[in-house]
Amino acid sequence: GNILNQRTRLMKAIKKYQELNAENIQRLLQTKVIGKEIIYLQEIDSTNHYGLKLLKSGIVSNGTLIVANYQTKGRGRHGKKWVAPRGKTLLFTIVLTELQRFRHLSLLTFAGALGVADGITHIFPEFKPTIRWPNDILIRGKKTAGVLLETSTRSKKDKKPGAVLGIGINVNQSQKDFPKEIAENVASLFMFSGRRILRLNVLVSVLEHFEKYYLALEQGQEKRFWSRLRKLSSTLGKGVRIHTPAGKIVTGTAIDIDEDGGLLVRLDDGRTTKFCDGDVEEVEWIE
Repeated sequence: GNILNQRTRLMKAIKKYQELNAENIQRLLQTKVIGKEIIYLQEIDSTNHYGLKLLKSGIVSNGTLIVANYQTKGRGRHGKKWVAPRGKTLLFTIVLTELQRFRHLSLLTFAGALGVADGITHIFPEFKPTIRWPNDILIRGKKTAGVLLETSTRSKKDKKPGAVLGIGINVNQSQKDFPKEIAENVASLFMFSGRRILRLNVLVSVLEHFEKYYLALEQGQEKRFWSRLRKLSSTLGKGVRIHTPAGKIVTGTAIDIDEDGGLLVRLDDGRTTKFCDGDVEEVEWIE
Protein backbone atom coordinates (compact mmCIF):
# COMPACT_ATOMS: atom_id res chain seq x y z
CA GLY A 1 0.00 0.00 0.00
CA ASN A 2 2.93 2.33 0.66
CA ILE A 3 3.96 2.66 -3.00
CA LEU A 4 0.35 3.38 -3.92
CA ASN A 5 0.19 6.12 -1.30
CA GLN A 6 3.42 7.61 -2.58
CA ARG A 7 2.04 7.62 -6.11
CA THR A 8 -1.18 9.28 -4.97
CA ARG A 9 0.80 11.94 -3.13
CA LEU A 10 3.01 12.50 -6.16
CA MET A 11 0.00 12.80 -8.47
CA LYS A 12 -1.57 15.31 -6.07
CA ALA A 13 1.61 17.34 -5.95
CA ILE A 14 1.91 17.36 -9.73
CA LYS A 15 -1.72 18.41 -10.05
CA LYS A 16 -1.18 21.22 -7.58
CA TYR A 17 1.73 22.54 -9.65
CA GLN A 18 -0.29 22.38 -12.87
CA GLU A 19 -3.28 24.34 -11.62
CA LEU A 20 -4.00 27.71 -13.15
CA ASN A 21 -3.44 30.15 -10.29
CA ALA A 22 -1.35 33.22 -9.50
CA GLU A 23 1.35 31.29 -7.61
CA ASN A 24 2.01 28.82 -10.44
CA ILE A 25 1.97 31.52 -13.14
CA GLN A 26 4.48 33.57 -11.14
CA ARG A 27 6.72 30.53 -10.64
CA LEU A 28 6.96 29.76 -14.36
CA LEU A 29 6.82 33.18 -15.97
CA GLN A 30 10.13 34.62 -17.18
CA THR A 31 9.27 38.16 -18.17
CA LYS A 32 10.52 41.64 -17.32
CA VAL A 33 7.24 43.55 -17.28
CA ILE A 34 4.23 41.43 -18.18
CA GLY A 35 2.68 39.59 -15.24
CA LYS A 36 4.90 41.04 -12.54
CA GLU A 37 1.64 41.49 -10.67
CA ILE A 38 -1.09 38.88 -11.06
CA ILE A 39 -4.73 38.97 -10.07
CA TYR A 40 -6.44 35.59 -10.32
CA LEU A 41 -10.24 35.50 -10.12
CA GLN A 42 -12.52 32.45 -10.05
CA GLU A 43 -15.29 34.47 -11.67
CA ILE A 44 -15.72 38.02 -13.03
CA ASP A 45 -18.05 39.79 -15.47
CA SER A 46 -15.16 40.57 -17.84
CA THR A 47 -11.41 40.81 -17.26
CA ASN A 48 -11.21 43.85 -19.58
CA HIS A 49 -13.95 45.61 -17.64
CA TYR A 50 -12.08 44.90 -14.39
CA GLY A 51 -8.81 46.08 -15.97
CA LEU A 52 -10.39 49.37 -17.11
CA LYS A 53 -11.61 49.98 -13.55
CA LEU A 54 -8.07 49.42 -12.23
CA LEU A 55 -6.66 51.70 -14.92
CA LYS A 56 -9.01 54.52 -13.98
CA SER A 57 -8.18 54.10 -10.29
CA GLY A 58 -4.58 55.00 -11.18
CA ILE A 59 -3.15 52.43 -8.74
CA VAL A 60 -2.15 49.70 -11.15
CA SER A 61 1.33 48.84 -12.35
CA ASN A 62 2.29 48.36 -15.98
CA GLY A 63 1.93 44.76 -17.17
CA THR A 64 -0.52 43.70 -14.44
CA LEU A 65 -2.17 40.43 -15.46
CA ILE A 66 -5.79 39.62 -14.66
CA VAL A 67 -6.79 35.97 -15.18
CA ALA A 68 -10.30 34.61 -14.74
CA ASN A 69 -11.42 31.00 -14.62
CA TYR A 70 -14.88 32.07 -15.79
CA GLN A 71 -16.45 35.22 -17.27
CA THR A 72 -20.15 35.99 -17.03
CA LYS A 73 -20.08 38.80 -19.60
CA GLY A 74 -17.11 38.18 -21.85
CA ARG A 75 -17.13 40.34 -24.93
CA GLY A 76 -15.60 40.50 -28.35
CA ARG A 77 -15.40 43.35 -30.83
CA HIS A 78 -18.49 45.42 -31.64
CA GLY A 79 -20.21 44.26 -28.48
CA LYS A 80 -20.36 40.60 -29.50
CA LYS A 81 -20.52 38.03 -26.73
CA TRP A 82 -17.57 35.74 -26.07
CA VAL A 83 -18.95 32.43 -24.83
CA ALA A 84 -16.64 30.21 -22.81
CA PRO A 85 -17.42 27.28 -20.50
CA ARG A 86 -15.92 27.28 -17.01
CA GLY A 87 -12.36 26.01 -16.70
CA LYS A 88 -11.82 25.10 -20.37
CA THR A 89 -10.55 28.38 -21.79
CA LEU A 90 -7.92 30.98 -21.07
CA LEU A 91 -9.41 34.40 -20.37
CA PHE A 92 -7.02 37.13 -19.36
CA THR A 93 -6.26 40.82 -19.63
CA ILE A 94 -2.97 42.69 -19.56
CA VAL A 95 -3.12 46.24 -18.21
CA LEU A 96 -0.64 48.56 -19.94
CA THR A 97 0.18 52.00 -18.57
CA GLU A 98 3.55 52.77 -20.18
CA LEU A 99 2.46 53.74 -23.66
CA GLN A 100 3.90 57.23 -24.08
CA ARG A 101 6.44 56.02 -26.62
CA PHE A 102 3.93 54.16 -28.78
CA ARG A 103 3.27 55.78 -32.13
CA HIS A 104 0.05 53.83 -32.68
CA LEU A 105 -1.80 52.19 -29.80
CA SER A 106 -3.80 50.12 -32.30
CA LEU A 107 -0.66 48.05 -32.93
CA LEU A 108 -1.09 46.51 -29.47
CA THR A 109 -3.90 44.40 -30.95
CA PHE A 110 -1.39 42.86 -33.37
CA ALA A 111 1.24 42.47 -30.64
CA GLY A 112 -1.39 40.49 -28.72
CA ALA A 113 -2.31 38.40 -31.75
CA LEU A 114 1.37 37.69 -32.50
CA GLY A 115 1.97 36.74 -28.87
CA VAL A 116 -0.88 34.24 -29.05
CA ALA A 117 0.19 32.82 -32.43
CA ASP A 118 3.86 32.46 -31.45
CA GLY A 119 2.97 31.23 -27.96
CA ILE A 120 0.86 28.43 -29.45
CA THR A 121 3.48 27.67 -32.13
CA HIS A 122 6.13 27.29 -29.41
CA ILE A 123 4.15 24.41 -27.86
CA PHE A 124 2.47 23.03 -31.01
CA PRO A 125 4.69 23.80 -34.03
CA GLU A 126 2.44 21.69 -36.26
CA PHE A 127 -0.65 23.90 -35.68
CA LYS A 128 0.73 26.84 -37.71
CA PRO A 129 -1.66 29.55 -36.42
CA THR A 130 -2.40 32.56 -38.61
CA ILE A 131 -3.88 36.00 -37.90
CA ARG A 132 -7.05 37.22 -39.57
CA TRP A 133 -7.03 41.01 -39.57
CA PRO A 134 -7.30 42.56 -37.12
CA ASN A 135 -7.69 40.30 -34.10
CA ASP A 136 -8.59 36.66 -34.74
CA ILE A 137 -6.14 33.79 -34.42
CA LEU A 138 -7.01 30.92 -36.74
CA ILE A 139 -5.79 27.35 -36.85
CA ARG A 140 -6.60 25.54 -40.09
CA GLY A 141 -9.10 28.28 -40.89
CA LYS A 142 -11.03 28.05 -37.61
CA LYS A 143 -11.07 30.80 -34.98
CA THR A 144 -9.25 29.53 -31.90
CA ALA A 145 -8.45 32.79 -30.11
CA GLY A 146 -9.29 36.47 -30.17
CA VAL A 147 -7.84 39.74 -28.91
CA LEU A 148 -9.74 42.83 -27.74
CA LEU A 149 -7.92 46.12 -27.11
CA GLU A 150 -9.64 48.90 -25.19
CA THR A 151 -7.90 52.19 -24.50
CA SER A 152 -8.55 54.76 -21.80
CA THR A 153 -6.79 57.53 -19.93
CA ARG A 154 -5.24 56.33 -16.72
CA SER A 155 -7.14 58.43 -14.20
CA LYS A 156 -8.96 61.76 -13.96
CA LYS A 157 -5.76 63.54 -12.88
CA ASP A 158 -3.36 61.63 -15.07
CA LYS A 159 -4.34 62.01 -18.71
CA LYS A 160 -1.65 59.66 -20.05
CA PRO A 161 -2.91 56.87 -22.29
CA GLY A 162 -3.50 53.43 -20.87
CA ALA A 163 -4.90 50.26 -22.38
CA VAL A 164 -6.27 46.87 -21.50
CA LEU A 165 -5.54 43.99 -23.84
CA GLY A 166 -8.00 41.15 -23.41
CA ILE A 167 -7.20 37.72 -24.81
CA GLY A 168 -9.44 34.65 -25.03
CA ILE A 169 -8.03 31.28 -26.13
CA ASN A 170 -10.12 28.15 -26.66
CA VAL A 171 -8.07 25.47 -24.95
CA ASN A 172 -9.99 22.36 -23.86
CA GLN A 173 -13.47 22.68 -25.36
CA SER A 174 -14.86 19.89 -27.46
CA GLN A 175 -17.15 20.55 -30.44
CA LYS A 176 -20.30 20.28 -28.30
CA ASP A 177 -19.16 23.13 -26.03
CA PHE A 178 -19.72 25.69 -28.80
CA PRO A 179 -23.12 27.21 -29.61
CA LYS A 180 -24.55 25.66 -32.81
CA GLU A 181 -24.53 28.91 -34.79
CA ILE A 182 -20.74 29.29 -34.55
CA ALA A 183 -19.61 25.67 -34.14
CA GLU A 184 -18.48 25.30 -37.77
CA ASN A 185 -16.13 28.27 -37.64
CA VAL A 186 -14.45 27.84 -34.28
CA ALA A 187 -12.17 25.30 -32.63
CA SER A 188 -10.00 24.70 -29.57
CA LEU A 189 -6.42 23.52 -29.13
CA PHE A 190 -7.79 20.26 -27.71
CA MET A 191 -9.73 19.60 -30.92
CA PHE A 192 -6.49 19.74 -32.93
CA SER A 193 -4.28 17.84 -30.49
CA GLY A 194 -6.73 15.25 -29.19
CA ARG A 195 -5.42 15.53 -25.65
CA ARG A 196 -6.13 17.73 -22.65
CA ILE A 197 -3.86 20.72 -22.53
CA LEU A 198 -2.52 22.57 -19.51
CA ARG A 199 -3.86 26.10 -19.62
CA LEU A 200 -0.97 27.20 -17.42
CA ASN A 201 1.64 26.28 -20.06
CA VAL A 202 -0.24 28.01 -22.87
CA LEU A 203 -0.69 31.18 -20.81
CA VAL A 204 2.98 31.40 -19.85
CA SER A 205 4.14 30.81 -23.42
CA VAL A 206 1.76 33.46 -24.82
CA LEU A 207 2.77 36.07 -22.22
CA GLU A 208 6.49 35.54 -22.85
CA HIS A 209 6.03 35.91 -26.60
CA PHE A 210 3.72 38.90 -26.25
CA GLU A 211 6.30 40.70 -24.13
CA LYS A 212 8.88 40.48 -26.93
CA TYR A 213 6.54 42.32 -29.31
CA TYR A 214 5.39 44.81 -26.67
CA LEU A 215 8.99 45.75 -25.84
CA ALA A 216 9.96 45.92 -29.53
CA LEU A 217 7.13 48.38 -30.22
CA GLU A 218 7.93 50.36 -27.08
CA GLN A 219 11.57 50.65 -28.13
CA GLY A 220 10.69 51.60 -31.70
CA GLN A 221 12.15 48.35 -33.13
CA GLU A 222 9.21 47.63 -35.38
CA LYS A 223 10.97 45.75 -38.17
CA ARG A 224 10.72 42.25 -36.71
CA PHE A 225 7.17 42.97 -35.62
CA TRP A 226 6.05 43.88 -39.14
CA SER A 227 7.83 41.06 -40.94
CA ARG A 228 6.30 38.51 -38.56
CA LEU A 229 2.84 40.05 -38.82
CA ARG A 230 2.89 40.01 -42.62
CA LYS A 231 4.16 36.44 -42.58
CA LEU A 232 1.39 35.21 -40.25
CA SER A 233 -1.43 37.24 -41.79
CA SER A 234 -4.05 34.99 -43.33
CA THR A 235 -5.75 38.05 -44.85
CA LEU A 236 -3.04 39.55 -47.09
CA GLY A 237 -3.26 38.48 -50.72
CA LYS A 238 -6.78 37.18 -50.25
CA GLY A 239 -10.07 38.32 -51.65
CA VAL A 240 -11.95 39.94 -48.80
CA ARG A 241 -15.50 40.97 -48.08
CA ILE A 242 -15.60 43.69 -45.45
CA HIS A 243 -18.68 44.43 -43.38
CA THR A 244 -18.08 48.05 -42.34
CA PRO A 245 -19.37 49.44 -39.02
CA ALA A 246 -21.70 51.63 -41.11
CA GLY A 247 -23.36 48.49 -42.46
CA LYS A 248 -21.90 48.51 -45.97
CA ILE A 249 -20.28 45.52 -47.63
CA VAL A 250 -17.15 46.14 -49.67
CA THR A 251 -15.14 43.61 -51.67
CA GLY A 252 -11.58 43.67 -52.94
CA THR A 253 -8.12 42.22 -52.36
CA ALA A 254 -6.21 42.80 -49.12
CA ILE A 255 -2.81 44.10 -50.18
CA ASP A 256 -1.08 45.38 -47.03
CA ILE A 257 -1.40 46.54 -43.44
CA ASP A 258 -0.68 50.24 -42.90
CA GLU A 259 1.72 51.51 -40.21
CA ASP A 260 -1.20 52.27 -37.88
CA GLY A 261 -2.71 48.82 -38.41
CA GLY A 262 -5.33 49.76 -41.02
CA LEU A 263 -6.02 47.22 -43.77
CA LEU A 264 -5.26 48.41 -47.30
CA VAL A 265 -7.68 46.92 -49.80
CA ARG A 266 -7.60 47.18 -53.57
CA LEU A 267 -11.27 47.50 -54.43
CA ASP A 268 -12.82 45.81 -57.42
CA ASP A 269 -12.81 49.16 -59.27
CA GLY A 270 -9.03 49.51 -58.85
CA ARG A 271 -8.95 52.12 -56.09
CA THR A 272 -7.07 51.38 -52.88
CA THR A 273 -8.89 52.13 -49.63
CA LYS A 274 -7.88 51.80 -46.00
CA PHE A 275 -10.13 50.18 -43.42
CA CYS A 276 -9.45 50.78 -39.74
CA ASP A 277 -12.36 48.76 -38.48
CA GLY A 278 -14.95 46.29 -39.69
CA ASP A 279 -15.39 42.55 -39.86
CA VAL A 280 -13.38 40.80 -42.51
CA GLU A 281 -14.47 37.68 -44.28
CA GLU A 282 -11.74 36.05 -46.36
CA VAL A 283 -13.37 34.96 -49.56
CA GLU A 284 -10.91 32.84 -51.49
CA TRP A 285 -7.37 32.72 -52.69
CA ILE A 286 -6.74 34.99 -55.62
CA GLU A 287 -4.29 33.54 -58.08
